[in-house]
Amino acid sequence: AIARALDVAHGAGIAHADLKPENVLIPPDGRVRVVDFGLARVVGRGDEGAADRGPHGVEDADADDDADSDADGARDAGQAAARGDHGDDGDDAAELALAMARPTERRPRRVVTGQRVQSEAPKVQGTPAYMAPEQWRGQAVSGATDIWALGLMLGEMAAHWRPFPMRGKERVREAVLAPVAVALDDEQLEGLPADLVQLIGRCLAHEPRQRPTAREVVDVLERLLPVAGAEQALAQGPFRGLLPFSDRHAALFFGREAEIAAAVERLRSEPVLPLVGPSGAGKTSLAHAGIVPRLREQEQWTVLSLRPGREPFIALAQQLMRSQPRGGSDIGNSNATTIVVGDAQGAEEPGAQQSSGAQQSSGEQQSSGTHQSSGTHSQAWRNEPALAKAKTVEEIAEQLAARPELISLALRSMAARRGRRVLLIVDQLEEVCTLVSDERVRRRFIAAVCGAADDRDDPLRVILCMRDDYLGRIAETPQAREVLSRLMLVRTPGREALEQILRQPLELLDYRYDDEALVDEMIEAVRGEPAALPLLQVATSMLWERRDGRERVVRRRDYEAIGGVAGALAQHADAVLAELSPAELQLAREILLRLVSAEGTRRVLTRERVAEGLSGAHADVQAVLTRLVEGRLVNARQLPGASEDGGELELTHESLVVRWARLRRWIEESREELRFLAEARQAAELWQRRGERPSELWSGEALVEAEQKLSRCTTQPPEVVTAFLAAARAIEQASRVRRRRALSALIAALVLVAGGASIVAYIVVDRSRQVVEQRRQARLRWA
Repeated sequence: AIARALDVAHGAGIAHADLKPENVLIPPDGRVRVVDFGLARVVGRGDEGAADRGPHGVEDADADDDADSDADGARDAGQAAARGDHGDDGDDAAELALAMARPTERRPRRVVTGQRVQSEAPKVQGTPAYMAPEQWRGQAVSGATDIWALGLMLGEMAAHWRPFPMRGKERVREAVLAPVAVALDDEQLEGLPADLVQLIGRCLAHEPRQRPTAREVVDVLERLLPVAGAEQALAQGPFRGLLPFSDRHAALFFGREAEIAAAVERLRSEPVLPLVGPSGAGKTSLAHAGIVPRLREQEQWTVLSLRPGREPFIALAQQLMRSQPRGGSDIGNSNATTIVVGDAQGAEEPGAQQSSGAQQSSGEQQSSGTHQSSGTHSQAWRNEPALAKAKTVEEIAEQLAARPELISLALRSMAARRGRRVLLIVDQLEEVCTLVSDERVRRRFIAAVCGAADDRDDPLRVILCMRDDYLGRIAETPQAREVLSRLMLVRTPGREALEQILRQPLELLDYRYDDEALVDEMIEAVRGEPAALPLLQVATSMLWERRDGRERVVRRRDYEAIGGVAGALAQHADAVLAELSPAELQLAREILLRLVSAEGTRRVLTRERVAEGLSGAHADVQAVLTRLVEGRLVNARQLPGASEDGGELELTHESLVVRWARLRRWIEESREELRFLAEARQAAELWQRRGERPSELWSGEALVEAEQKLSRCTTQPPEVVTAFLAAARAIEQASRVRRRRALSALIAALVLVAGGASIVAYIVVDRSRQVVEQRRQARLRWA
């Protein structure tokens, strides 16, 4: 960054003339700035006089420009750079222009002022430890003067190496002007790349014309930088397979420059950016490995990332709690200062760190472009009594669900306390449709995240990643419809971008394909496929594992051995299952089916819920889960503060559901079973949440049908479903017993009634007979 700044300055005809660590600042936005152009010299602009100057603007005659006019000219040039007169390095020129435009201190001309030496004749000026030979001789200052100081700083930063004394003006002068080349065989330099050592030596050449230009220094350092990143890339592999890219993998993320630039530009003016595209288009990777690093290049951001899951407000509350200060909280605590920042992958957020050769800027409390939330918003958040009392994730989630507008206040308060912007990334927003059964919760969460940022001048931004086939279901609220009217469509990269994705990660590690036609063949194999990216990543990951390290090539024969792109995913998954025993395979089948929803999408479940009710022993289940996770068929995430069984599990990618023939066959065989278990689980969980009321249980024909389907299930039902059906069965049996008893009582009553009636009838008949007999006897007597 320092060399780039010098390149822009020298291109504008400016020599700094006092470059040293104290004049290189790393302010809160993390962008390196070169400051204090008080001794700057104008050494020529454009091509004027080029024939009389070397590559650094070194003239044959001494320059007699007044120091004050030079500084004024430097500031004028800096302002010109800010207007755009700075070639292709706009960002660096703008940073340089900001630094140059700051008021500089007018220093009195003294012979010695601390470490600053200024001769009465204004030609010997600078800091002794970093002054070039020509400065000591009182000769003309040029761009090469800055390169000398840069060489010294490179040695300090790379190896704590100093070829000259740091103190004692005369000692430094004698050492610098000694007619011997700088010795580069110091053991402190032994661990550095040879090209870097050679560059330092060239920068410290006594003759200004022999030193490299700032542009040459930039080119050499850019060639050397990937070497450091290559070791990390070599360890983790240049391809991610079915795993998404995170901000830690930004150096390996290629082919999406246009989308990144478009997204960053839109985020300047749009508070909410929906990234919408088909599954496998790379929305998650674009957000985390593309957009986030680009935003952080410009200024500091606090990044909160979440997936809604089954309880979206819990997920949001967890992210808010993770990002709280140690020993305090943004929620109801105004004294928190030490911040622990969580991001998408749980990595530390890069801060403005002080390093050798550069110092932290204490004067800048807020970087250019960083917004502060108004005190009203922050105070409104602190004055919420419910939130001030909320101490647990569950309590915060309950309050956020009751009043979704508090999400916006919480994020604004976070931005105000930290003096930095806040970015909320909601990944896989479609989960609120597939996993959240409560329509009220779903609508409130969608409205909350869509309305979390509603002002372009706010320090808040929201990125929503979602599949395009769920747009209609997500657009349930007015806020969602308004936000989705400005969506950014993320498509599968085009042919040129796919070629960069396949080639550039290998080039980063100095590898290549042994057959250049292989790239075109792989791209052609996924033409028209919505999941082209994951298919290519799986194939290239398998090819990388089979690479020829000696020749540093990826081979065609290995591509043919894995069955091409189409067979790579299935072969990878089948290879993982081939190592399992029959009993383990049955467990793997049950586990994988549990991670598929009735709609044919991925489900997120805790380890405990995945394992409950499975036929194998707990140790066997955990062993199979470990094999699936290590084989990258299942992704495991550990929740903060949760036990080992509390971690979440899900299929690594949606394309497994679509492209893996074996899993697809299992799903087809069990589709009716999956629908039944999903319906039964939903009813069972509702019954549990409502206190296991008997009125919530299935009965009659519904229970009989459920038991018939349960008897045909090839997988073990979850324990909650088993308990639900057992309770329903018990209630049904108790009801039958009661009905039988009632029927018996009724029959007994009827028997008694019938017996009584018979007796009464007998008595009546007998009386009738007696009356008839009495009448007959009476007639006989009268006769």
